[in-house]
Amino acid sequence: MSEHSPTPWEVVETTEHHGPYIITTWGTTICDLYTMSNPMVASVRNGGDSFPVHFTDADANAAFIVKAVNSHDALIAALIGIAAFDDIGANDRLATNGSYSGFDEPGGVRVAREALASIKEAV
Repeated sequence: MSEHSPTPWEVVETTEHHGPYIITTWGTTICDLYTMSNPMVASVRNGGDSFPVHFTDADANAAFIVKAVNSHDALIAALIGIAAFDDIGANDRLATNGSYSGFDEPGGVRVAREALASIKEAV
């Protein structure tokens, strides 16, 4: 799989000439969240008859996609930090007792590790 476009991504808001779309900071279009009424002819803006057809939740979806993408790296770093915290606790238990016996993995750490594993599987 190739690398995705660099973040942060941005939303270009809906106007009378187009629906929302997502771009890189350099202005490269990632995706459109609308369609044209007749993609085979020029748009109204360019003298044709085709106009943008807006999906009801397109603006909200575009904003959600950008928020998720732009938060991804920070969330992964947080999950890695949470998962590593458990290793510290386990190592303390090993140093104190000579074994991991009686060490219970905290629920938040387990959830973080499961989330990281599911992300790795999805890629």
